[in-house]
Amino acid sequence: NLKILDIENPDFKRIVNQIRRLHQRKKFDVIVIDYLTLMQSYGHQNKNLEVEYMSNRLKLLAKELDTCIIILAQLNRGVEARTDKRPILSDLRDSGGIEQASNVVAFLHREDYYNDKKGNETDMEFIIRKNRNGKTGTVHMRYNLEFQKIVEKNYAR
Repeated sequence: NLKILDIENPDFKRIVNQIRRLHQRKKFDVIVIDYLTLMQSYGHQNKNLEVEYMSNRLKLLAKELDTCIIILAQLNRGVEARTDKRPILSDLRDSGGIEQASNVVAFLHREDYYNDKKGNETDMEFIIRKNRNGKTGTVHMRYNLEFQKIVEKNYAR
């Protein structure tokens, strides 16, 4: 059971109110927001404070609605300047507020994205950098680009 809410207006308060209304009709187990910094919350001195505000409000909304909210966010360009391209918490774009508000911060990483070794199937890492109530670490997976399919690396196909 999937509901996609495609909102052209990026106003944060309007989006939150619409999520609340829809959730009252039918409770969501998971809400995915793609992506945080495309939304706009007015009246903040800079983008960092705006993103921090929205991150904190979404955490409170998840508690209020008793549901899980997954927020997608972009990385800054710092990762491209390093030899090891695996993302770290400081790579989150526009704010440390995302890291502070989040219970879990995870990244997807494909080494082939940064080199010329492109193929139809590649290794992918699911890297958990922050986990308030559990362990951090890396899950190794395989990614099939043609079918957009991700499986555990040791998964018998």
